[in-house]
Amino acid sequence: MSGGPRAPVCLPVGTALTLLLRIFEKWQLDPKTQAQLLKVSPSTLERYRRGLSGPHRHEQRQRIGDLLRCYMVLRVLYVHNLELADHWLTRAHTRFRPNPVAYMMRHGTNEVMRYLHGQLG
Repeated sequence: MSGGPRAPVCLPVGTALTLLLRIFEKWQLDPKTQAQLLKVSPSTLERYRRGLSGPHRHEQRQRIGDLLRCYMVLRVLYVHNLELADHWLTRAHTRFRPNPVAYMMRHGTNEVMRYLHGQLG
């Protein structure tokens, strides 16, 4: 994983969004949490799910990339424990209280991304 915590995700935005929506299911995030992570309304999230629209704002595209990078880094960090990789964001964490997902909903993805990238060594 080179390029730092903000390295671009080189996927078409529609493909990246579709992938992220599948990852949200793997992470067992409810639709309200998914919408808050993307900073969109629940109705906009539903339009994304049905393929009726896609993210147009830079902030949304950035969050999609950040969340995909979270997934990739967690898969590298916990390659021998993929269950932990899939639940890390929703588990209690002393730095990101009460857990990384709740922290990202309040403060954005930057801190969590830097932390995870730093864990790669």
